[in-house]
Amino acid sequence: MSGKSIHKNFLLKAGFDFTNELLPKENLNLESILLQKKLIDKVFFFNSEQSGASFYFIDSINLSQTETNEIHSYIWNENQANIYFIPNGTNLELIFAKTNPKKSRLKIDTFNCTDYDYREIEKINKTHFKNGSIWLAYNELFDIIKKNKITVDRALIITLKNLRINLEKFYLNEIKNIDNRNEIIQALIDRTLFIKYLEDNHIINSDFYNHFFKNTNASYKRFLHNREKKNVNNLFKKINKIFNINLFEKPQIEENFITDKVCDLIFDTLSGTTSNDQLSLFDFKFNIIPIEFISLIYEIFLEKESSKEGIFYTPEGLANLVIENTITNDIGKVLDPACGSGVFLIKAYRKLLSKIKLKPDDISNKIEEKNRILAENIFGIEKNAIARRLTIFSLYLELLREIPPKEINELVKKCLKNEDSFRIFPIDIEKNIKRANTITTTNIFLDKKFDYIICNPPWKRILKDDDEYEYWQQNKDNIDHEQLSHAFILRIYEWLHNSTRIGFILNSSSFFSDTNKFLKFLLNNYKINKLFNMKNLDKLFYSSTESSVIAIFEKVDPISKLADNIFQYITPHKSYLTDILDIINIQNDDIINVKQILLKENPEKFRISTLNNIIDLNIITKIENSQIKLKDYISKDSEEYGYYGIEIADKEKVINEFKLDIKTWNLKTQSEKRLYYKKYKEKYTSKIQTFDFEIPFYIPENIKQYFINKPDCYCKKDRIHFRRPKKDNLFESNKILITRTGISLNAAHSDKLIYFSSSIICLKPIQNSNINILLAIINSKLINYYINEIKRKRSDDSFPKINIDDILDLPLPKNIELVNNKMLDSLIEILKVPNSDKNKIMVKLNEIIYKLYELTYYERQRVEDYFIENNKEVTEKEIIDYCNKFTDIFSNYINKGCSIISEYYLPQNLPLKLIAVKFSILREGIISMIKKPSPKKVVNYSIMELFNNLKTTNIISIRERVYSSDSIYIIKDNKKIHWSKSKAFEDVNQELERLLNEN
Repeated sequence: MSGKSIHKNFLLKAGFDFTNELLPKENLNLESILLQKKLIDKVFFFNSEQSGASFYFIDSINLSQTETNEIHSYIWNENQANIYFIPNGTNLELIFAKTNPKKSRLKIDTFNCTDYDYREIEKINKTHFKNGSIWLAYNELFDIIKKNKITVDRALIITLKNLRINLEKFYLNEIKNIDNRNEIIQALIDRTLFIKYLEDNHIINSDFYNHFFKNTNASYKRFLHNREKKNVNNLFKKINKIFNINLFEKPQIEENFITDKVCDLIFDTLSGTTSNDQLSLFDFKFNIIPIEFISLIYEIFLEKESSKEGIFYTPEGLANLVIENTITNDIGKVLDPACGSGVFLIKAYRKLLSKIKLKPDDISNKIEEKNRILAENIFGIEKNAIARRLTIFSLYLELLREIPPKEINELVKKCLKNEDSFRIFPIDIEKNIKRANTITTTNIFLDKKFDYIICNPPWKRILKDDDEYEYWQQNKDNIDHEQLSHAFILRIYEWLHNSTRIGFILNSSSFFSDTNKFLKFLLNNYKINKLFNMKNLDKLFYSSTESSVIAIFEKVDPISKLADNIFQYITPHKSYLTDILDIINIQNDDIINVKQILLKENPEKFRISTLNNIIDLNIITKIENSQIKLKDYISKDSEEYGYYGIEIADKEKVINEFKLDIKTWNLKTQSEKRLYYKKYKEKYTSKIQTFDFEIPFYIPENIKQYFINKPDCYCKKDRIHFRRPKKDNLFESNKILITRTGISLNAAHSDKLIYFSSSIICLKPIQNSNINILLAIINSKLINYYINEIKRKRSDDSFPKINIDDILDLPLPKNIELVNNKMLDSLIEILKVPNSDKNKIMVKLNEIIYKLYELTYYERQRVEDYFIENNKEVTEKEIIDYCNKFTDIFSNYINKGCSIISEYYLPQNLPLKLIAVKFSILREGIISMIKKPSPKKVVNYSIMELFNNLKTTNIISIRERVYSSDSIYIIKDNKKIHWSKSKAFEDVNQELERLLNEN
C-alpha cells in the first residue's frame, strides 16, 4: 500500500476498492483553478447501484478553510451525495453535505486514521453503503440533521424570493407608472438566472463577449457592477439571437427601467454580497445543479397567480413516483397536457434516454440523436407563455446534459463564425410544446396518439367567467363540483390508443366527493392500476391545503377487460427517514386490493372498498342494516325553515356597504377582502350583549359535544344585514345544532332564541322525542367513526364537510326505544357539573351506544383504536398488551397440547423505528434443537433488505411477516395505531387465512 495516504488506507480497511468502486472524479468545475489543480487525482466518488447510497472522498490534507468551503459548496450544488469524507490532519471527518454552504459544516463523525479501533472502521464498512444501512450507526443525529438540512432546490427558492421582493419594493416605491411591473421583474429574474446558467456552463464565455462587446473581460455581472444598462439590454438581445429563446425578447425592458438601483440589487444577489448566512446566486453553481431545478422558477414567478389558478409546483419525489409507475415499457410518445415549467417532461425525457444506448462519439451526432428522441417523443401543452418558455429552455438544456463543456465551447465558436445560419439548438422543438388552453383548444395534436400521458392538472373550480365554463356545461355529468382537473381527464381521451398508460396527480376530493360523477366516469372508462393516497405526507405541495392522490391507469379495449381487474389502493406514510432521505414508507396495512368491477356502477362504495379490514366492514354493515333513520325523529318543519344557519355578510352586501363596484372588488387581494368583511361584521355585531345587540351568534368553534360555549358575537334581532336571513322559526325553541366541518361531529341542544352560522346544521326534533339519546348517538365515537370513514366529503373547497342528507340518513339502532332514559339523562346532566370527570362520563355514554348497535368487543376496540393519533408512538406496555391479545386469540386455534409464547424487540435508536414481535408455538414434549433468530436480528435484517431497494425508488416497503417452522415474526414501525388491540385481532385473522390457504 506504499504511496497511499493514511486516509485512503483507512477506507481500504473499510472494504472499499479504489479500482472499481471508489472511482476518481474529474472535471469538478471549481471556481478556484489552484484548487482544481490541487485536487487532481484526489477526489473519489462512491455510488452503490444496489442502494443508491453515495459519498465523496477528498484525499488531500493541505486544504484551507476557503477551499473546504468551496468543496462543500460543489457537493451541495451537485445534489448527488448526502455525505462526504474529508481529511483534517491525521483524522478523517464525515460531513453531512446538504447544509447551507455559508454556515458551519455539520460533522457526523471523526475517525483517527493512525490510532483506530476496528469497531470504528466497521461503522463505515463498505457493506453498509452497499445495502444503504450506513444511517443505522448515526440515528442519534437525525434530529440535528433534520434541523440543519436544506437542499439546493429549496435554498434556490428562498434566494429568488428575496430578489423578487427587493425588486418589487423598489419599483413600487420609486417608479410609479409601470403597467407591466410584475412582468418586468419576472423577466429580469429569469434572464439573470439563465445567463448565470449559460456562463457557469461556459456556453457563453470570453469568446462570446469579445465577439459582441469587443471585451474578453466582459460579463453580465461586470455590466451590472458598472451599471452599464445599455450593455445589459444588448446582452439580452444577443442571447435571443444566438439561442433563439423568446424569453429574452419579450417583454422589452426600456433602459429607464433598468436603473442603478436595479443593477445593484441584481449584482448583490449574483455576487454574494448579502448577509453572511443568506445564500446568493453566487452560492449556486449552475454547471452543477440538476437541470430540473430550473422548474423551481415557476414557483417563484407564478406564485401568486398559480395558487389562485390551482396550479402547484410538482415536488421531485412525486414527479419521480408518477414517472416510475407510468413509463414502464419501451420508448414511446409522452404528453403532459398541463406541463407548467416542464418537471414531468424533463424526467420523462431522461427516462426515455435511459432506455437506449447513445453510441455516437461525435458531439454533433450525439446531439442529433438526442434531438431526434426529444422531437419525436416529448410533447406538452401549457397556456402560460412564461412557463412554456421555461419548459422549452429546460428541455434544450437537458439535451446538452452530460456533454463536456469543452465540446460545448467548440459549438459556441462555430455558432459565432456562422452567426446568421447556425444555432446552438439546431432542432426546433417549440412546436412540440404548444401554448394553448388544453380544455378549450380543439385543434391540438389532432394527428397524434400517445403511449404515455402524465399530468399534474390545476386544482381549481371552473367559474362562470372562465374560458372552460362552456366545456364544463357540456360535460358536467362527469365532473364533480366544476373541478378543472376532472376536465383534463375527459379531454385527453382523444389522444389515447388502446393501451395508453396514464399518470395523474389529482386532489383527494376527486375520490371522496359528495356526488361521485367523476369517479364513476374513471371507473367505467379506464383500467385502474394503482391509486396512491398521499394524505399522510404533508407539505408535498407547498401552497396547497388539500392532499393528493396519484392515479395510475390505462385505456383498455374492449372495456370488458375490466371485469377481472384488481387495483392497488395504497396509503403511504412518512418514515423516520422521510425528512432526511425523502423516503416514503409502505407497510402491508397500507395496501388494499380492490375489485374494480364492484365499483363501476356503485362508486359511492369506494370508501367501503378501501377500508382496511374485515372488522371495519362488519361495523359499517351493522350500522347500515338498520331501517330507522335520524330523519324519522326530525320534524318536517326543519326542511321548510332550512337546515343551515346564516352568514353575517356576503359579497354583495359588503360591496354595497362600502360603495365599491364589482371590478374594484375583484382587484382586491384576499387579505383586503377579509378586512372589508371584518369591518362589516364590526359594524353590525357586537362583542358584548347590549340592548340593541341582544341575540347571541354562534359559529362551529362555539359548539361542543353536549355544550354550547360563549357566542362569537351578538346581533340585532332583525336580520336584514345578514345573507339569506331565513325564517324566525329556525332560530326559536327546541333544536339540535350540529357542526358541519372539522374531523368530528359536535352536537348540542338549545331551546333559546339564538342565531348561528351556515356551517352549523339545525334539526327540529318531533314532539316528545328524547333529545338526549339523539345527542348521544350523534356525539358518539361510533357515529363519528362511521361519518369519517363513509360520509364525510370534500365539495367545492378543501375542507371536509358533512351534508344534511348524510345527517338525516344516519341509521339509528333498531332498539333505540329500549334505552334507559333516566340513566342517560343523569349522565348528560353530570357532564354539565363543573369539575366533573367528563372523560369517564363520555366513556359510559359511548358504551351505551356500542350496546345499542350490538358491537362485539373487538368491534368496539376497533372504533376506539380508530381515534389514536397517527403519529403517536407505542409504549412498551402497549406492545405487551398487543402480544397478550394476539396470544389469547391465537391460542384458541392451535392444537391441544401446544402453547404460544411471545417476545419482542423495542429498539430506541434505529432510523426507521421498527418493532418486531416473535410468536413461537411450543409443542408439548418436543424441544426444538434449532435456535430461531431473535426479533432483534429480524428487525436488522428487514432494515438491510429495504435499504437495498432505495436506488430505484423513493418508496420503501417493509416485509411485515417473516416465518420459520414454528415461529411468526411481525415487523412494523413504532406507531401506536399499528400495535393496538384491534390490530392484534386483524393480525391473527391474517395468519389464520394464510394457514387455511396453505392447507
